[in-house]
Amino acid sequence: MNRDKKIILLAATVVAGVVGTLVVLPPVRQDPTYHRFADQRTWAGIPHAGDVLSNLSFVIVALLGLAALFMYARRDHGTARIWTTPYTAFFIGIALIGAGSSYYHWAPDNAALVWDRLPMTLTFMSLFCVVIADRMGLTIGKELFVPLLLIGSGSVAYWSFTGDLRAYGLVQFMPVILLPLVCWMFPPHRGLRGPYLGGLLGLYGLAKVLEYYDHEVWNLLGHTVSGHTLKHVFAAAACAVVAWFMVQMSSGRHAGHTARH
Repeated sequence: MNRDKKIILLAATVVAGVVGTLVVLPPVRQDPTYHRFADQRTWAGIPHAGDVLSNLSFVIVALLGLAALFMYARRDHGTARIWTTPYTAFFIGIALIGAGSSYYHWAPDNAALVWDRLPMTLTFMSLFCVVIADRMGLTIGKELFVPLLLIGSGSVAYWSFTGDLRAYGLVQFMPVILLPLVCWMFPPHRGLRGPYLGGLLGLYGLAKVLEYYDHEVWNLLGHTVSGHTLKHVFAAAACAVVAWFMVQMSSGRHAGHTARH
């Protein structure tokens, strides 16, 4: 399959996803029971302490990633340098997730949930752009970077004003479908690949399972830790895979091919 046909296939997948979600699927409203998390304990005056404090893991990962990114930027990589802008946005987004999610879990409601979901879209779209730029070419990655961020933030704004979650759901899950396709059709150059990308997707998938079974995990573990608290930890671990990749890059390892323009 040549490059043009691959791009057509990706475009068709996006169109099918958009039509299926925004045209065929009826509006999806936020389930009011979503805010009723299993662990309701207060500790040191902090309500829902498990879910609030577990967000510190995002901040720690973000600081590690930004530090490694700074060290990488100071090295002389010449033409083999990766495009650092989406990585920077990714790690900033992770830090904002830590802050926004803590704020939301302190007093969960729809208004606070906006500040949890906005930085999530920043991380989703930045990571997607990382893979696109590395595998499909730097030029297309740069052209899509700002539009992708606007689409992500716009999906949260749309939900906030209309109550319809379809656009946000599309932004969250469409990259999960497109990433394997892009990785299958286009070879890596300098960016995430192999066990790094696999580890990231695997840990994030586990985090989503833990989120879904929040109360069941809480009961299974004898009311010691909830599924949602563990979701934060495993989602942060998924982000830590990217941070570790950047640590390896900053030390001069993984000297792959030069990024295509």
